[in-house]
Amino acid sequence: MTGRNIARYMRLDRLIPEFKDAVDKGTLAMVAAVDLSYLNVKMQKMIQQVAEAEGKKLKPKQAVELRKMGKEITKEAV
Repeated sequence: MTGRNIARYMRLDRLIPEFKDAVDKGTLAMVAAVDLSYLNVKMQKMIQQVAEAEGKKLKPKQAVELRKMGKEITKEAV
């Protein structure tokens, strides 16, 4: 295992439980999860709730865009 992969696994510890479960189940890519881990808990929960309500699966590219938005994320943006 590379140092980069170890760092990714360590970032996953900053995810909300719902995203951790999604990574374990394979419904959320690790790369996307790492990007989401940089968002605060409130933002992560909002993203998870919107994705679940709409039956959407987050893709890595979408996670990057959400991370770039940071604190400016709204339900409409998600």
